[in-house]
Amino acid sequence: YSKEFPKWESTLLKHIIFLTTPEEVHANISHNKIICASDGGAACAKGSFRLVIADESHNPIVTCNDPVFGYQPSSYRCEAFGVLVLTF
Repeated sequence: YSKEFPKWESTLLKHIIFLTTPEEVHANISHNKIICASDGGAACAKGSFRLVIADESHNPIVTCNDPVFGYQPSSYRCEAFGVLVLTF
């Protein structure tokens, strides 16, 4: 699925982990029965983000984390990357 995206987008999904079947993830997303959380941080000119998607029972079904690109990433940019990935 992520191979269909442009390189910069597929790079953001490089470390995505499905904790259940893709079919179950799709079913939860299709029925708006998910909870999403993301966070990011930056220090010493390096940044990263992490996100978790959980089902309505708060069981994690997807996680993703990756470095944030760009010159001197800020905490705001890192947090925005996590939210950006949720739009895919």
